[in-house]
Amino acid sequence: MTTERNGNIFNAGFALAIALVLSSIVIGWAYVHTKKSDQTITVTGSARKRIKSDLVVWRAGVSYQAYRATDAYKSLTDSVPRIK
Repeated sequence: MTTERNGNIFNAGFALAIALVLSSIVIGWAYVHTKKSDQTITVTGSARKRIKSDLVVWRAGVSYQAYRATDAYKSLTDSVPRIK
């Protein structure tokens, strides 16, 4: 009876050891493959060199306040060509 019991304990211990090794391999593989997606380069908006570009999109707004709409419109029409 004791040899049969010792054999069962040995088999359970062996199965537990194999399960521990296999689970370590799976967890290690998952860790490595999830970390590969983190290998990115983040670029900030800082520059140390002056860059010449032949394409620029400028956006600007012009506003004027007056008591009458006609006065505000006249000031705007006078100001826009100077700003351009």
